[in-house]
Amino acid sequence: AADDRGDVELFNSTRASDGAAVEASLRWVDDTLGALRLCPYTRGRARGAVGLEGGGVASGPVRAVAAAPGAANLAAAFFRAVGELTTTPERDLATTLLVSPAYDGDFLGFVGVCDGVVEPLVAATGAAAVVGRAWFHPSYEAAAVGHDALKPGHALPSAVVRPFVEKYGSGDPPSDDALAAANDAVRRSPHATINLLRRSQLDAAQRLEAALP
Repeated sequence: AADDRGDVELFNSTRASDGAAVEASLRWVDDTLGALRLCPYTRGRARGAVGLEGGGVASGPVRAVAAAPGAANLAAAFFRAVGELTTTPERDLATTLLVSPAYDGDFLGFVGVCDGVVEPLVAATGAAAVVGRAWFHPSYEAAAVGHDALKPGHALPSAVVRPFVEKYGSGDPPSDDALAAANDAVRRSPHATINLLRRSQLDAAQRLEAALP
């Protein structure tokens, strides 16, 4: 089904509650990522990948779909979403949120599927050349992941973020705890979610950010 604010669709799922989860995720795009500018390239479900025109990238709507429970279903939904991104024009589809409410109460289980099932399949198929990934979760916690360098799908560790905050922030630098909490908050979504991003968007954003003074 769809409403006038964006697509609300289920993939491989018959659970009525997933429709509510998808709509909650799209509201989060509107009211949090867009309205609060937590993502500089998102203005809401109707406009993703904004500000990248200089890099040859057109803006378009954000789509959300829900996957049925289980690692196999999540992986199948992921690769269907990859296929849709590669065959749909940017103006018709900027990015996809793959929502998996079954993992809302199990952050490490969700990360285990993303890191242990989805990522190896991405590497095996070469999908990283066309799509980027970002994991979101209601209980996202970088410290629980335990990474100290860039890791596909995950938030940057706080230690990597600090130099950027100190360079561009104002006032006294935040404490380690405050920085970690803020860093985790950016990856906290209403439901366990994989954000699929076009590689062209990531490349354009990287070029723009590299040009910052």
